[in-house]
Amino acid sequence: MGAQENHGKLFYDTGKLHYEGGLKDVIPLREGIKYYKNGMKHMVGLFEDWFISSGREYYENGNLKFEGKYKSGPRQYYGLRFFHEGKLVFEPVNCGMKELLKSKNMEVWVILCLKEQHRSLEELSTTSKG
Repeated sequence: MGAQENHGKLFYDTGKLHYEGGLKDVIPLREGIKYYKNGMKHMVGLFEDWFISSGREYYENGNLKFEGKYKSGPRQYYGLRFFHEGKLVFEPVNCGMKELLKSKNMEVWVILCLKEQHRSLEELSTTSKG
């Protein structure tokens, strides 16, 4: 008999909620929410094992850490990243977050984003020279 997919909850040894959402046996799968031991949200989104492939990640203080897509092995981030205090670290320029979140092919989105950033820098350079 194969692994069973369902919706459920997983708990820390302390009894506090660790994860709620889609499960395949006892492994997070599909939409879910992972919590820190202090009860604050850690990750919200589409899970593939214990990490999300797209969604939001939070610091233990509740501030948003990242919103977008992740690529595993080595882990790469595509989207908005924030410092612990909540200040924006990185925002893709003219890349369309909505398109990224809908995209099935992250690599294509990144290539298009980098081309758009390069074009913007060329235009800025040309304007400042003239």
